[in-house]
Amino acid sequence: MRVLHMVPDSVVMPRHHFLGSTKDIRGRTEYFQTRAIAFDELHIKQRSDQWLVKTLPDVPLETYTLILIEHPLYPKTLSYLRQRVPHTPVLTRAHNAELYHHWDILRANGLRTDGQSRRAMLAANWKILKEGWRRFRLDRQFARDSDFLLSITEWEARYYWQRLTRARQVVNMPYFLPEAYQEPIVPSRNKNPWCVCLMSTVPTPFNRDGARNFERAVQGLGTKASEWSFFLTGDKSFLDFEPSPRIQQTGFLDSPLGILNQSQALAILSRYGYGFKTKILDAIQNQCYVLMPPELYARQPKALQPYCIRVDLDNPHSFPAALELCLRPFPTGAPNQELKQTAYHALDQVLACRA
Repeated sequence: MRVLHMVPDSVVMPRHHFLGSTKDIRGRTEYFQTRAIAFDELHIKQRSDQWLVKTLPDVPLETYTLILIEHPLYPKTLSYLRQRVPHTPVLTRAHNAELYHHWDILRANGLRTDGQSRRAMLAANWKILKEGWRRFRLDRQFARDSDFLLSITEWEARYYWQRLTRARQVVNMPYFLPEAYQEPIVPSRNKNPWCVCLMSTVPTPFNRDGARNFERAVQGLGTKASEWSFFLTGDKSFLDFEPSPRIQQTGFLDSPLGILNQSQALAILSRYGYGFKTKILDAIQNQCYVLMPPELYARQPKALQPYCIRVDLDNPHSFPAALELCLRPFPTGAPNQELKQTAYHALDQVLACRA
């Protein structure tokens, strides 16, 4: 068996080493290496479908047993593959339920103008709606025309992808944190009462919404939780507000693992966004509780829910109560290993069917 793994070129960029999609893709890399499956990576320049169509004629596609595409973004490429190697199975890894995801981008943006005219704001929201519809059409095409659609969460497999194609084509293949990212993790014996909000190398409305809610939650504490320290990572130019004096801004961190290793809690306080927020497992592997809204909690894999604490963003008493719960002993268990076994089994089954 030999696999062609088509990945965005961001996976080899040092700045994006801890980007969620990079970590997820490296889970497939680990699987191939563990199972001793030969594979080649094709780095897609700027996620360009046009670039792929121009490049693929020079790729010996006939030598591959299977093709795995990361992200359902390349309709011309999919058509080309079906024409040139019609009997080679094509698998697509979906990182988000894009129709729901883009609707949440619109909700996270809301009707804020951020210094621009109301007309410009409405034009930006219209652009989001159009892009959401375009991405939904791609989701539908790849769900129907791929041999298997690999969903990143069970929730999305059940409530999104299985509505777009036959259920047997949809595979729940959960995210897990690859071994390469766990090597630096050494559980701390002396945790600090720190709560951190992690931004991303790629600014999104969800990051900003989570940061704004984090700021409101900390501001709402008043004099409560005086023993706690609060941190906000990332480039402050991404923010559209001035954080509370209680929040320390760290700037961009080369790795989030150091601060998570010392912290008791990670705050992910946006209701919005689909897919899987990979920083959740980063935190749990560092024995760090994850604070999140009930809407996000409900979509988490059951293996992770004991390590997550719900925060009602509309209840000012919920955040301090959640911080108090973070002082409990951390639950035992190996949730990452459980998710990894599920993902490996899913790929084993798919390859057994199609190889």
